[in-house]
Amino acid sequence: MKEEYSQLVSDYLSLLQTGEGADFVLASKDGIELKVHKNILALRWPWFSHLISAGMKEAQEGKTFFYFNKNFGNTHIY
Repeated sequence: MKEEYSQLVSDYLSLLQTGEGADFVLASKDGIELKVHKNILALRWPWFSHLISAGMKEAQEGKTFFYFNKNFGNTHIY
């Protein structure tokens, strides 16, 4: 079971690092863009889930802006 969990974590990290299949962008005001997967983010982040389900402008555009640094994805997404 631990190996399966480890592989799952590795697979999700690969998606984050490569941006493969990403369908949304988290962008900072200083130009950092993090390509993400809406479904995964919505499962882990209630605010983001609301943004998507409410049909807000950002959900329709596929992009929203945040204040974060280049290490954001490594420390806050999962």
